Amino acid sequence: DGAGHLYAYTVRERILNNQDYQLGTELSDNHIELTNTYQPKTQIKVTKVWAGGESITKPDVTFVLKQNNVEIKRLTLKDGDTSFVWRDLDKYDADGNLYQYTVEEVFTSDHFRQKGEIVKDCHGFTITNEYIVPKTSITVDKVWVGGPKVKPIITLELLRRVTDQILNSDFDVNKHSFVEGDGSQFEEVVSTIELVNGTTSYPWTDLPATDGAGHLYAYTVRERILNN
Repeated sequence: DGAGHLYAYTVRERILNNQDYQLGTELSDNHIELTNTYQPKTQIKVTKVWAGGESITKPDVTFVLKQNNVEIKRLTLKDGDTSFVWRDLDKYDADGNLYQYTVEEVFTSDHFRQKGEIVKDCHGFTITNEYIVPKTSITVDKVWVGGPKVKPIITLELLRRVTDQILNSDFDVNKHSFVEGDGSQFEEVVSTIELVNGTTSYPWTDLPATDGAGHLYAYTVRERILNN
């Protein structure tokens, strides 16, 4: 300036609304070189869909992001989270070739499984897990005390109702499915069978232990009393 103080100069580039270029600066001997490198970015959205089991706590699910079949990122969704976005991902490699991104799911659960293929569209990836209804079994035994050797035919009804209990990892459906009762509190007859003379037991197998939302069923057996 007028007093002899040195001026320092620099150059500033105004960034356009285009995130596909990365700015680099190099200084040497009163020479400023500004380099704009074409490096477009992309983002990947993953959406998690749970089909059924609405009342059950969902397991943690880990998603693996692969770039040209090579894992580059992982992220875990907790119960209640249904989507996320990986941002600021390179769209092309150094030679200008478009990267191929894929997503894989990693989780372990006795109550859910992946339904169909992972769906990819313009919005990202959608992965659906469906509820696996657990099964249980009930066996009824008929005991006759006294009376003639030839026994009459009897009719047995298997009934069930939905309870307010929710399936969880510590619940043994085979120990909690059957309850004693006369059937008056049970709204649904699941099966009706007849026991003929000489038959003293009957097994009901492959019974759903819960409804589609994960509420436990309670079962009981009712005998139709004959006029005998």
